Amino acid sequence: ADVKPAVVVAAGATWKYSDTGASPGGDWTKLDSEEEAWKEGAAQLGYSDRDEATRLSDAADHYPTYYFRHAFEVRDPGSLKPLVLRLLRDDGAVVYLNGSEIVRDNMPEGAVVHGTFASSTTPSENGFYVHDLPADKLVAGTNILAVEVHQADAESSDVSFDLELREKVPGKDKVGPPP
Repeated sequence: ADVKPAVVVAAGATWKYSDTGASPGGDWTKLDSEEEAWKEGAAQLGYSDRDEATRLSDAADHYPTYYFRHAFEVRDPGSLKPLVLRLLRDDGAVVYLNGSEIVRDNMPEGAVVHGTFASSTTPSENGFYVHDLPADKLVAGTNILAVEVHQADAESSDVSFDLELREKVPGKDKVGPPP
């Protein structure tokens, strides 16, 4: 019988987001960061691709970076098998778990700031990029995923974001870009 992988964060989940064009400040990746001013909406979040569940602000000057936060509960991280973080991002993203960077996808090395552009445009705007994530990175209780999605350049016409975190399906989940 097929055993369904445990899903920790489902694709299409509801995320808090900041699409104001401003940097959210230094502690935004941490659980207790202030997010009262943040809006909330279901993924896919973005604009201009017509497949968004939540449409982000599409400024005339195209903000370089959009910010997303999602808190979730885990009872027993030790009971989970190795995980995959599946990331839909247009164009690049940095993913933080409980304040620590866990994934950097299509982004330059070194410090990433609000004005940092992605390394390139993305060849797949609707596919999920797959990354391994050890389950022991999670804590028992409340965890926070924080994601910053960066445009490739100031002329970028669209932005897209969704994320799924679930147990890895051996033989099916291949780490890397979408097929």
